[in-house]
Amino acid sequence: MTKKEHKKEDHPHHAGKHSQHEKKEDVLSSTAKESSANMTGEEIKPEQAEETTLSANEIKEELDKARKQAREYLDHLQRLQAEFDNYRKREEKQRLLLKEKILEDVACDLLPVVDNFERAMIHANQSNITLESHVNGMELVLKQFLEMLAKMHINPMDDTLGKKFDPHFHEAMMSAPSKDHEEGHVAEVLQKGWMLLEKVIRPAMVVVSSGNKTGVENETASDTGQTQTENTESGNTDTN
Repeated sequence: MTKKEHKKEDHPHHAGKHSQHEKKEDVLSSTAKESSANMTGEEIKPEQAEETTLSANEIKEELDKARKQAREYLDHLQRLQAEFDNYRKREEKQRLLLKEKILEDVACDLLPVVDNFERAMIHANQSNITLESHVNGMELVLKQFLEMLAKMHINPMDDTLGKKFDPHFHEAMMSAPSKDHEEGHVAEVLQKGWMLLEKVIRPAMVVVSSGNKTGVENETASDTGQTQTENTESGNTDTN
């Protein structure tokens, strides 16, 4: 037996390893060829084509769903906008109707006052009407007018005189000395203020007291002048 034959008989597993190695190389070569064919577009297996087709169909379905949902959102938004426009028009119409109703109510309350003013003017031109009766008639008309304003919750500031000046309720036109009112208090009301409920719709025009300092000085100067005058007259009498 030769040495080569002896080696083959002693190591039979060497032949098996060689065979497995060749099989691995064949598999790798086949895989590389398939990948190259897919990249170049030369060959596409039926299974791969089916998977690609299913993916495209799924994308198309998702796109159709998104478009449908977008149309639904747009329709909903357009309906909301139309409803809001209709609501705004209704509110504007209601506001105008309410304004007209308020003006109508005020006019209906004012007309009797105007009627009484006209009657007072007619009676004032009559020769047998005295001034006192005319004044009484005007006072009744004024009372009626104030009652109409009170009905609408519009009331005058009747307690302004003597109050501490408040810029929220008063408008200072000037300051002047006052013996009857402290400094910083209302000494005189030039024009009455008015309120609607708790809101000031016209502040009262007032004169604010600057205190009694000037008044005291004037009184002292007056007394001094009077004394000097009396002394002068007395001296003249003695001379005569």
